[in-house]
Amino acid sequence: MSVDVTNFETDVLVPSRDTPVLVDFWAPWCGPCKMLAPILEKLESEADGRWILAKVNTEEQQQLAMRFGISSIPDVRLFHGEKEIDGFMGQLSEADIRRWLDQSLPSPCADALREAREALDNGDAETATAKSEDVLKEEPDNNEARVLLAEAQLRVDAAAALKTLEPILPGHPHSDRADTLRQFATLAAPDETALPDGDLKALYLQGANAVAQADYAAALEAYIGVLEKDRQYANGAAKDAAKTIMQYLGFRHPITEQYQRAYTSAVNV
Repeated sequence: MSVDVTNFETDVLVPSRDTPVLVDFWAPWCGPCKMLAPILEKLESEADGRWILAKVNTEEQQQLAMRFGISSIPDVRLFHGEKEIDGFMGQLSEADIRRWLDQSLPSPCADALREAREALDNGDAETATAKSEDVLKEEPDNNEARVLLAEAQLRVDAAAALKTLEPILPGHPHSDRADTLRQFATLAAPDETALPDGDLKALYLQGANAVAQADYAAALEAYIGVLEKDRQYANGAAKDAAKTIMQYLGFRHPITEQYQRAYTSAVNV
């Protein structure tokens, strides 16, 4: 599909509200453009409507070229929601373009992912679990959905959360978040046989339960309470747990700021 200044709005921006549009800025004299074009056309055909290819001849459409700052071609831009969201310049191999598309195209399950995140924010682990599982049925390699599912599972079954996270390897998308959740899963399901019996054990387990529910203020309250009584309890487990939470939140987070002084005082008694 060729587009120009008169139909760019109707043929690119408006359709991009629902379906991503890939715009290939090219020129007849451009050798690399001629090599890139059949690759893009092949990939569009394979995409089965997931995205649309549009072409702009920069020799004829200099106004559009200026509008988007095209200084070298081929130049490929990806539009979604009436906005430019990504792009690449130069001639790439088919394999490289496939990888770029996998990373750059919005997930067709974006609405379900958004609903899962909102459910988690509202404390609705059941809905978050259902939405995340729906995405993984369609996209088994969607690490964002896997992380959201693990976060929901963490509130009821830390072991299940750890199993869900197993496929996410270091360096993969969302691996940092997965590592944090693995730490939290360990905190949420401590080895109770390794915890000395007594009142502090009950308080420590309150902290573990709060971690599972993502109630980090309550978790810090409990762990610091343990530290104030015995900073070496369970080989310093409460100290490590509180530190993990504050590092995850960041030292400027309001919850961290609220408990930092009490934590520092407790570990330095």
